[in-house]
Amino acid sequence: MLELFAESLFPWIAIAILLNTTCVGLYFWKKKAILLVAGAVLFFGAIGVGWKVTTSVVTDREVIIQTLHDGAKAVEGGDIDQIRSFIVLESQGPLDAVERHIANAEVSLVEVRDIEIEINDLMSPPEAHAEFRVFVEMVGTGEVTGANYRLNFPFSLELRKEGERWLVFECSEVDMQEAIKTMRPVME
Repeated sequence: MLELFAESLFPWIAIAILLNTTCVGLYFWKKKAILLVAGAVLFFGAIGVGWKVTTSVVTDREVIIQTLHDGAKAVEGGDIDQIRSFIVLESQGPLDAVERHIANAEVSLVEVRDIEIEINDLMSPPEAHAEFRVFVEMVGTGEVTGANYRLNFPFSLELRKEGERWLVFECSEVDMQEAIKTMRPVME
């Protein structure tokens, strides 16, 4: 509930309108002009506090989203060491699969979209489940040499908070047959 106030200005606008409306209502009842001034001060004060809170407080959800985007940039750049810095997998298999796919294609773009995150603060340390779509543009260098194509597929991760960072400890398997069905040539 508190994240709502840290991530969006809308609750602060609602509070500002409520405070201003209360002061205007009191003005009509008491006929004191100072209430109109108080309403304006409270309105802009609530908006100012809301803006400050939303721009200065970084929530776990925002950190996870940034982690996903940073991971996508690392895959895009083919930086295996950077990719490893986001992962604490018990099994080496998924990381080996990522390395194999990076070796078989020259990736020009990786984006994560449609991100949905559920955070479980009751766990110690806290854990999160993230579901999103991955969009990839690449030029094949392995089996599909020279082909410039785009594909997208659903993906999910399980993350665990370690210190101030969220690290991946489990990931979904990519159904490559489904991903290949989305493959489209990139028009230049």
